Amino acid sequence: MLSSLNPLSGEGLARRCGVDVEFVCQDLRKDPNLNTTADLVHGCRFLSRPLLDYCKHEVLKDDGLFIWSTFADGVENPAPPYRTSRRLAQGELKRMFPDEELEEIHYSRGTLTTRQKPVPAEFFAGRKKPARKPG
Repeated sequence: MLSSLNPLSGEGLARRCGVDVEFVCQDLRKDPNLNTTADLVHGCRFLSRPLLDYCKHEVLKDDGLFIWSTFADGVENPAPPYRTSRRLAQGELKRMFPDEELEEIHYSRGTLTTRQKPVPAEFFAGRKKPARKPG
């Protein structure tokens, strides 16, 4: 059941479209035991390489959608994140999801705005391929 929410949020959008969606909001860095699987995993402006791998293998259902965007290295980042550990190397997001695991739907480089300045970013969307059965 959806409560009165920001109409621009995912929950608000689902309500307006009449779609029954269960949203789970959990800090998987603190408690990685989600105890459920999902048809959609989405993240934006956040990078935890181990968490991305966990979500891909443990959370995302077969045929589920994985959509992620986060900051990437540029010639010189004009705004945070300044630490390279919080930014992707060029093409890294795409390499994290090889074709044998996820069917690529979209990949691009662009920008996300931080402190009103464009910062290099990568965008990826893919569909998880079902695991092959042995034999």
